[in-house]
Amino acid sequence: MRADLIVEWGVAVKRAIPWPSTVNGVVWGGTYETSLARRLPRQLFAPVPSVDAGVLVVRRRTTPLVPVELAEEFRRFVAAGFRRGVSHVARARANGLVKPGTPARDLDAHAWARLFLESAGRR
Repeated sequence: MRADLIVEWGVAVKRAIPWPSTVNGVVWGGTYETSLARRLPRQLFAPVPSVDAGVLVVRRRTTPLVPVELAEEFRRFVAAGFRRGVSHVARARANGLVKPGTPARDLDAHAWARLFLESAGRR
C-alpha cells in the first residue's frame, strides 16, 4: 500500500527525515516508510501559495518493525522514553543498543523497535 501526498515543503521534509525523531514519527515509522519524491515550486499552483510543496511518499512496511498486536504497548514505551529518557525504559541499553545519555530524539524507529523488543524479551 502506498500514498503519494502533496504537502507543504517543510512538512514533507520533516516527515521524510527520520532525525531528530518525535514520538509520532517513531510510532508511525514502525509501520510505514516515508520518503521525499520531489519538490514542487509554488509557481505550479494557482493561486500561487507562499511556499513550495513536496511529494511525500508513504508506504506500509511489508513486515512492521513491531508486531501489530504490540503496537499500543510500543507507543506507550516510546512515549515514556521521550518523557523520562531512554535509560528509564530500555533495559537493553546494557546490551549496547544505545549509549548512556542518548537523547530519545536521536533514535529512529528501527532503534526504538530493537530497544522495545529487547527490553520486552521478544527478540
